[in-house]
Amino acid sequence: MYIVKKRVLSCFLALLLLSLLAAGAFAAPNRVLDGAMLMTEEEVAALRAKADSISASSGLDVVILTVDTTGGEDPQAFADDYYDESGYRDDGIVFLWPAEERELTISTKGRAIDIFTDYGIDGILDAVTPYFLNEDYAGGFGVYLDMAADYIEQAENGEPYDTYVPDPGQIDPIVNPPVPVRKPARFSFFWLVVSLLLGFLLGGVPLAKHKKAVQNVALKTNASDYTRPESFELSRANDVFLYQNVTRVPRASSSDSSSGGGSGRSGGGGVSRGGSTTHVSSSGSVHGGGSRKI
Repeated sequence: MYIVKKRVLSCFLALLLLSLLAAGAFAAPNRVLDGAMLMTEEEVAALRAKADSISASSGLDVVILTVDTTGGEDPQAFADDYYDESGYRDDGIVFLWPAEERELTISTKGRAIDIFTDYGIDGILDAVTPYFLNEDYAGGFGVYLDMAADYIEQAENGEPYDTYVPDPGQIDPIVNPPVPVRKPARFSFFWLVVSLLLGFLLGGVPLAKHKKAVQNVALKTNASDYTRPESFELSRANDVFLYQNVTRVPRASSSDSSSGGGSGRSGGGGVSRGGSTTHVSSSGSVHGGGSRKI
């Protein structure tokens, strides 16, 4: 009997260990990674606790990442790929700070694209920039997490943080001010007479004086009519060539053409989705986001 109990206990412990290993294997990845070592362990732990809390309540992964450098890669593409390749959920946001490139970068994916609009991302970057300029990285990331929680709450209430767009069926007093209704003017004979008299006094009298002053002017047909007799004598006359202007226009060639393109790990930029502009990462995932060099 003792041997049976011992075996049962051993099996139970083995199953418990396997469960813990499985839970560890499927646990969410680290949501705050200070690869550039810009913050203390206490600051990282506090940010991780807040990021995990927001992520658990919203169903989005809210991530922070610092690195020394992106190695020449565009920070936006780097942030996109980091999120795609780190095992996060299909819905989430990552805030990247590459210390060498000094470019605040946000990448969004899935539902986060609609929650964090272009306008909202600009708001986050505006708010955290002073902290990063003062090298208060923990303070800046803390503001980011607080604003992320606010944006998520607003989106859950059906009002994502974005510029105000009035309902097309609703008259907006600022965008479409009401047109004032004017009463039709009534004809007045008195004001007609007054207008005619004023017109005669202001226009007719000066015109009559001017006409009287120029009555003695006669038409002159020769240049000599405008000179005094014997006041001008032409001793020599010749033509002098000064310069010429020649304009040459090249003929169009059938081989003339222009082309453009770009390179990088992210492409397909400029696609509008609600209040967000999206692009495609190197893995083929759709991302939103934005960046600012400081």
